[in-house]
Amino acid sequence: MNILIISIVILIIYGIYYWYTNYKVKNLIPKIIHQTYPTKSINKDIQNNINELKKLNPGYEYHLYDDNDIINFIKENYDNHILNTYNSINPEYGACRADYFRYLLMYKKGGIYLDIKSSCKKPFDSIIKPEDEYILTHWGNHGGDFNHRVSYWNKELNNEYGEYCNWNIIIKEKHPLMKEIIDIITYNINNYNINKFGVGKKGVLFLTGPVAYSKIILNNNYKLTIYDNYYDIGLVYNKIKNYEKLFKKHYSYLNSSIILKENIYVSLTTIPERLRNPWFYNNLKHLMNLNGNYKVILNVPYYYKKNGEEYIIPENVKDLEKKNLIINRVETDYGPLTKLYGTLLNDSIPNDSAILICDDDLVYNKDFITIIYNIYKKDKNKLYTYCYNTIEGYKGYMVQKSIIKPMLNLKRPDSCFRIDDNFIQESIKKLNIGVIPVSYNGDTSWTCSFNKKTTDTHPEWSELGSDYRAPMIQKCVNDFNSVNDFNSVNKI
Repeated sequence: MNILIISIVILIIYGIYYWYTNYKVKNLIPKIIHQTYPTKSINKDIQNNINELKKLNPGYEYHLYDDNDIINFIKENYDNHILNTYNSINPEYGACRADYFRYLLMYKKGGIYLDIKSSCKKPFDSIIKPEDEYILTHWGNHGGDFNHRVSYWNKELNNEYGEYCNWNIIIKEKHPLMKEIIDIITYNINNYNINKFGVGKKGVLFLTGPVAYSKIILNNNYKLTIYDNYYDIGLVYNKIKNYEKLFKKHYSYLNSSIILKENIYVSLTTIPERLRNPWFYNNLKHLMNLNGNYKVILNVPYYYKKNGEEYIIPENVKDLEKKNLIINRVETDYGPLTKLYGTLLNDSIPNDSAILICDDDLVYNKDFITIIYNIYKKDKNKLYTYCYNTIEGYKGYMVQKSIIKPMLNLKRPDSCFRIDDNFIQESIKKLNIGVIPVSYNGDTSWTCSFNKKTTDTHPEWSELGSDYRAPMIQKCVNDFNSVNDFNSVNKI
């Protein structure tokens, strides 16, 4: 009899265990707590807060990310465009960097994000329901407890309860709304205008902070769990006394630009045959994802001069404008020279910008932009060209827009339509612009700036396949010098 009872008890226990592990409804939001701090060197108050969080939530993972962890996380989980976007945020604005990182983190990992000063007074298991996908809270109006912000931005947001808190984010991983938040915030950072977004506190709130965050959330139709205030569900905004002293100068007192812009534009053009080819699309994405903070300008005429074919821009190429691509439509097809002329004629490109000219069918090396720019910025009155001092667009050359823009005053003979490099070489001589060769980490061979092996995987383009260049070059040079009088060249 005893054996029978023991057997029944064992079966019951096994049944309970089997049901718990196989049929218990699991939360959509993972049990992970995330916090950030500049270093792993933390004071007693912060450590006590972390210990209390862990004690109250024993079934949860805990992760603290310092500045090095943040860079490594972005490198491991996102492309260079996102890393460059993060690095373009002025380090003085640690709050902006922290805002941007938490969105990147919570999209990939999900769970609970809390500011380092924040905590909870209830276990997260009592706050989060299995069906919750994204929990949002307002500031509320809790007994005068630092909640005047309840209506601070309600008119700006056209929302009775004002902004959503972003010091706490509770969300499942890969939530599509967080992807939208990342895309829009990334676009705003890369198109930062100091007159539009401002600086200091307002700049932070409107560029990456809770106002920007709330505007995106309010314009959606996703399933959200929304609470009028954070404290009723057990969240605590601040448990650290004098927490402002933990950080550098508070962003409220800053008047410097939030984004550090270098105004680098990588400029190219293409032809219809290549524009519609998947190889071109993949290589364009590669060009947009090199090291450095820059934009890519794809100069596209409306019609191809050679045969009158209309340029049709594929939707997947248009979609890249959400990142760091500018599609610049050009009224006239200038031939290969469109890669430079299109950018020079675009008044929205500042005259103090660095323009890096390149080709559309070469796979450039990772530091193609940073190496030449670091030399260029020491003296912006010269033209810098990769490998050796002959100007050839395929290698890449960089020059300030204002320095080379006077070439628009020069006459271009019809014989130079296909001979862009030699036309530019002669123009540089007329304009008396110094030319400085730049090696790629010591390499000065003709392939120094690009990967020839990968480049050679492109299709056999028909364009220029049968040109006999030598007589064309000589005629272009002769005709150029005959129609351009040095004394008539005026800077514009």
